[in-house]
Amino acid sequence: MSNEPSSNGGQQPAIGWHYSKDYLRHDTGPGHVENPHRYQVLGEDLTKTAKALDATFIPNRKVTREELLRCHPQEYLDLV
Repeated sequence: MSNEPSSNGGQQPAIGWHYSKDYLRHDTGPGHVENPHRYQVLGEDLTKTAKALDATFIPNRKVTREELLRCHPQEYLDLV
């Protein structure tokens, strides 16, 4: 954290959050830590916390190839 004064008059910075029930369809197979139940529990907790913090919901949108290339090599994107 910076010791500089905030540029927004000392107010808390905005908090954004995102969750989609689409994540419940992410099935990595039996026994894997990433599973629909885990996403459901995390989504419920995230929703409660976001409401308590008055966070701004960020809706779904399609990601661009350019954005994906920030995280994944082109060869991987060509494969999937």
